[in-house]
Amino acid sequence: MINRKDHLLGTSLAILSTLLFFGHCFILLSYWPEIPQEITIQSNDTESKWLLWLLPMLAVGLWFFIHILTRHPERLNYIGLTEENKHVMYAKGRRMSLILKNSGSLSLLFANQAFLHSVVDQSEAMPLIMTAIHGLITVLYPVYFLVWSVLSHKKT
Repeated sequence: MINRKDHLLGTSLAILSTLLFFGHCFILLSYWPEIPQEITIQSNDTESKWLLWLLPMLAVGLWFFIHILTRHPERLNYIGLTEENKHVMYAKGRRMSLILKNSGSLSLLFANQAFLHSVVDQSEAMPLIMTAIHGLITVLYPVYFLVWSVLSHKKT
């Protein structure tokens, strides 16, 4: 059973992620005529400008993959799961999946935004900062959950 707070968090993050995805696509489409057919990836390597659609599509794929994978958190493995703590563990598992799918997807979108900025000769500092922030959230939240699980298991 999903509590009201987690439902609100999930809905809010889904709306935010969707808005940012479509906003990024709109920005990408608005710059599309200015982007050369071949873009430089590394010092001398060039690729088609269609490569700019790869990370947004991966972001959508990641979001749906994690969503499907964690649809039933009771099927996942937990450290120290007992009858007494299973509701708390499942709620934390749901919250972790919300954070992972949204923050991981946003990290890819901001990385692509930085890539787009570099292609059109704009500063990519802000999108790179946002990429780093969401990347850290994506990595650190599961670590927090793991540490919490281990520590709560030792208390029992």
